[in-house]
Amino acid sequence: KCIFNLVGVGDFIGERFGVPMDIEKSFRDIDINLATIVLIHRSNSIRFFQGYPFVLSLSGHNHGGQITKLGLLSSVIRNQGKFLIGLKEIEEGKFVYVSNGIGYSRIPFRLFAPSQIDVIKINNS
Repeated sequence: KCIFNLVGVGDFIGERFGVPMDIEKSFRDIDINLATIVLIHRSNSIRFFQGYPFVLSLSGHNHGGQITKLGLLSSVIRNQGKFLIGLKEIEEGKFVYVSNGIGYSRIPFRLFAPSQIDVIKINNS
Protein backbone atom coordinates (compact mmCIF):
# COMPACT_ATOMS: atom_id res chain seq x y z
CA LYS A 1 0.00 0.00 0.00
CA CYS A 2 1.42 3.37 -1.03
CA ILE A 3 -0.16 6.55 0.29
CA PHE A 4 0.92 10.04 -0.78
CA ASN A 5 -0.42 13.53 -1.41
CA LEU A 6 -1.23 14.42 -5.02
CA VAL A 7 -1.31 18.16 -5.68
CA GLY A 8 -2.40 19.73 -8.96
CA VAL A 9 -1.53 23.35 -9.62
CA GLY A 10 -2.73 25.62 -12.41
CA ASP A 11 -0.34 27.01 -15.01
CA PHE A 12 1.18 30.43 -14.36
CA ILE A 13 0.01 31.59 -17.77
CA GLY A 14 -3.58 30.89 -16.66
CA GLU A 15 -3.51 34.09 -14.61
CA ARG A 16 -3.96 35.96 -17.90
CA PHE A 17 -7.34 34.23 -18.20
CA GLY A 18 -8.49 34.66 -14.60
CA VAL A 19 -7.29 31.25 -13.41
CA PRO A 20 -4.59 31.95 -10.82
CA MET A 21 -1.74 29.59 -10.00
CA ASP A 22 -2.57 29.27 -6.30
CA ILE A 23 0.23 27.10 -4.90
CA GLU A 24 -0.53 27.97 -1.30
CA LYS A 25 -4.16 26.87 -1.66
CA SER A 26 -3.09 23.65 -3.40
CA PHE A 27 -0.79 22.70 -0.50
CA ARG A 28 -3.09 23.90 2.29
CA ASP A 29 -4.70 20.57 3.22
CA ILE A 30 -1.88 18.11 2.53
CA ASP A 31 -0.72 15.64 5.15
CA ILE A 32 2.86 16.78 5.86
CA ASN A 33 3.72 13.27 7.09
CA LEU A 34 3.27 11.89 3.55
CA ALA A 35 5.31 12.40 0.40
CA THR A 36 3.79 14.90 -2.04
CA ILE A 37 3.72 14.62 -5.83
CA VAL A 38 2.95 17.77 -7.81
CA LEU A 39 1.27 17.87 -11.24
CA ILE A 40 2.06 21.01 -13.24
CA HIS A 41 1.79 21.69 -16.95
CA ARG A 42 5.05 23.58 -17.49
CA SER A 43 8.20 22.18 -15.93
CA ASN A 44 9.75 25.63 -15.57
CA SER A 45 6.91 26.54 -13.17
CA ILE A 46 8.82 24.60 -10.53
CA ARG A 47 10.70 27.81 -9.69
CA PHE A 48 7.56 28.99 -7.86
CA PHE A 49 7.61 25.97 -5.51
CA GLN A 50 10.61 26.88 -3.35
CA GLY A 51 9.78 26.17 0.28
CA TYR A 52 6.91 23.81 -0.52
CA PRO A 53 7.22 20.15 0.56
CA PHE A 54 7.22 17.83 -2.44
CA VAL A 55 9.38 14.95 -3.61
CA LEU A 56 8.40 14.76 -7.28
CA SER A 57 6.95 17.10 -9.87
CA LEU A 58 5.41 15.64 -13.05
CA SER A 59 4.96 17.84 -16.10
CA GLY A 60 5.08 18.09 -19.87
CA HIS A 61 4.49 21.13 -22.12
CA ASN A 62 7.83 21.01 -23.99
CA HIS A 63 6.97 17.96 -26.13
CA GLY A 64 10.63 16.89 -25.89
CA GLY A 65 11.54 19.78 -28.15
CA GLN A 66 8.98 18.59 -30.75
CA ILE A 67 11.30 19.34 -33.65
CA THR A 68 15.03 19.08 -33.11
CA LYS A 69 17.96 19.26 -35.47
CA LEU A 70 19.21 15.71 -35.90
CA GLY A 71 18.37 15.07 -32.28
CA LEU A 72 20.09 18.25 -31.06
CA LEU A 73 18.03 20.86 -29.29
CA SER A 74 17.70 24.29 -30.80
CA SER A 75 18.50 27.34 -28.69
CA VAL A 76 14.83 28.34 -28.87
CA ILE A 77 13.78 25.10 -27.19
CA ARG A 78 16.55 25.25 -24.57
CA ASN A 79 15.24 28.65 -23.50
CA GLN A 80 11.93 27.05 -22.47
CA GLY A 81 13.53 26.15 -19.15
CA LYS A 82 16.08 23.86 -17.57
CA PHE A 83 13.79 20.87 -17.75
CA LEU A 84 13.11 19.65 -21.26
CA ILE A 85 12.78 15.88 -20.86
CA GLY A 86 13.46 13.18 -18.31
CA LEU A 87 14.21 13.07 -14.61
CA LYS A 88 16.32 15.69 -12.86
CA GLU A 89 17.10 16.12 -9.18
CA ILE A 90 16.75 19.84 -8.42
CA GLU A 91 17.83 19.58 -4.80
CA GLU A 92 18.39 16.72 -2.42
CA GLY A 93 15.23 14.60 -2.33
CA LYS A 94 13.30 16.74 -4.87
CA PHE A 95 12.88 15.64 -8.47
CA VAL A 96 11.30 16.98 -11.65
CA TYR A 97 10.14 14.59 -14.38
CA VAL A 98 9.18 15.93 -17.81
CA SER A 99 7.48 13.75 -20.41
CA ASN A 100 7.53 14.19 -24.19
CA GLY A 101 3.82 13.48 -24.07
CA ILE A 102 1.81 12.64 -27.16
CA GLY A 103 0.80 16.02 -28.55
CA TYR A 104 2.43 18.85 -30.40
CA SER A 105 2.34 22.62 -30.44
CA ARG A 106 1.40 24.74 -33.44
CA ILE A 107 2.93 22.46 -36.09
CA PRO A 108 1.29 18.99 -36.27
CA PHE A 109 4.66 17.31 -36.63
CA ARG A 110 7.47 15.87 -34.48
CA LEU A 111 11.08 15.20 -35.49
CA PHE A 112 13.60 13.38 -33.27
CA ALA A 113 11.27 13.90 -30.29
CA PRO A 114 9.02 10.83 -30.30
CA SER A 115 5.66 10.79 -28.57
CA GLN A 116 5.64 8.88 -25.32
CA ILE A 117 3.25 7.70 -22.65
CA ASP A 118 5.03 7.23 -19.36
CA VAL A 119 4.33 4.62 -16.72
CA ILE A 120 5.65 5.71 -13.35
CA LYS A 121 5.74 3.20 -10.54
CA ILE A 122 5.53 4.79 -7.10
CA ASN A 123 6.45 2.90 -3.97
CA ASN A 124 7.03 3.66 -0.31
CA SER A 125 10.81 3.87 -0.53
